Amino acid sequence: MNEKQAPERWQLPTDAVRRDVRELIANARHAAIATLAPDTGAPQCTRVGLATLPDGTPLIFCSALAAHTPALLADPRLQDPHPQSPGARAAADSEHRGDPALDTVDWDGPGNLRVDYVLPAAGLEVQAAGVLWPQTGRSDRGIDAETVARASRHRLVWVDLGR
Repeated sequence: MNEKQAPERWQLPTDAVRRDVRELIANARHAAIATLAPDTGAPQCTRVGLATLPDGTPLIFCSALAAHTPALLADPRLQDPHPQSPGARAAADSEHRGDPALDTVDWDGPGNLRVDYVLPAAGLEVQAAGVLWPQTGRSDRGIDAETVARASRHRLVWVDLGR
């Protein structure tokens, strides 16, 4: 490099940089997600929970109550497999709006709602999806409704992906 030439600021990552980034993500518990609001196109940024799979793939935890969720649901790069549960349908009250089988949380006050999502990339094959919400007095995958209710008001949302 001669003195008149600006230094190169961007370089391809090295193995050491990749390792450091993986370690940073593995130890983080929160991240920021920035999206464009689907109705206005305005930028928005929110804090999200972060975890990683054993292979280091990051998982971002989103809720329907967050500002970014409508943007993620409208993004063509993602798909919503619409996981359902007969237990959620059975637990719906008479004033429920929408399909109660899609609900993922059992709240006092506002009632049962869909607030938890798994949104795989659009190119992945969804083989099955559901919400672990056994009907009262029954079990689902060996777990009874009372155990699920004691664990959390939120119900586990799952998606099986093909290769």
